[in-house]
Amino acid sequence: SLDSVISIGANAFANCGQLTDLTFGDSLTSIGAGAFKSTKISVFTIPASVTDIGVGTTSFLDGLPAIVIDKDNPAFTVVDGILYSKDMSTIYYYPRTYTTIDGVFTTSANIGPYAFYNTLLKEIVIENGATEIGEGAFQNAKYLKSVTMADSVVTLGTSAFSGCNALESVVL
Repeated sequence: SLDSVISIGANAFANCGQLTDLTFGDSLTSIGAGAFKSTKISVFTIPASVTDIGVGTTSFLDGLPAIVIDKDNPAFTVVDGILYSKDMSTIYYYPRTYTTIDGVFTTSANIGPYAFYNTLLKEIVIENGATEIGEGAFQNAKYLKSVTMADSVVTLGTSAFSGCNALESVVL
């Protein structure tokens, strides 16, 4: 347990390949980028006190099946396994193994850095309202074939679609 820790730095537990269990205390407010990269944490539980999660913190967890957010968390929420900002304006994590019946996901939310990293998604439709696709947002999404973006999208982050080897169609 990390009861007294208020901040976990970037890559603090990165590559601790056997780490499967972690309990955060109510003092924790910040989790740094890649803090648990390449670990085997099976359930990532974020307490109400956490208001800052670094880039890729959840995206690089090996085989993460579930994210649980305390209902009183003021910054984040989970809907259908997808991690959003509390106001649902930004997606921070889309589960790697999650897919829709037809492989298409439609959203008007901004896409955070590495949110769809290495997912099984086949098609993404980003509707009006979204303005940004973050760094590495779809990196290594090797099944992604089609991307459609509304005119409201004005920022594409570095390496946003890097490694999307199946990508055949992009409509901007």
